[in-house]
Amino acid sequence: MVKGEKYPVISIITSRDDEADKLQELEARLLGRPREANFVTLSDYLEKYMVHHGIEKPELKLTHKGASVSPPPNYQKYIEEWRADLDDIKKVKALEESAGQVGNDPDARETSAILNDTNELSKLVKLFIDLGRENKEPADTEEQ
Repeated sequence: MVKGEKYPVISIITSRDDEADKLQELEARLLGRPREANFVTLSDYLEKYMVHHGIEKPELKLTHKGASVSPPPNYQKYIEEWRADLDDIKKVKALEESAGQVGNDPDARETSAILNDTNELSKLVKLFIDLGRENKEPADTEEQ
């Protein structure tokens, strides 16, 4: 969607199956739609569509040895945002790694001790529940 509106779906016919091509041609005629667009009409449509919706025109090399094409301003903005996100991710990862290393920091030692106590408590609760399940008497199924 572009600004809440559907965008055109355009495909290139690459079929090499003559029978399938004939079938698609008949279907297109039945539906009153051309199977392939007139090149000039398609080009005009796409250009006006991009202008109307403020979409940057793509620029591509026409050949491998063609002149290089500079990325559009929007791409440069994307790269800057992507790099900022990458830097944030690296900072968070470094913080997480340093938090895992207790060292001589009293706060880190206290947090580590609390986590160890919590882990031990969780193990004891699980053991208690398991013991309760093992010692549970089977329920009487017979009516008295």
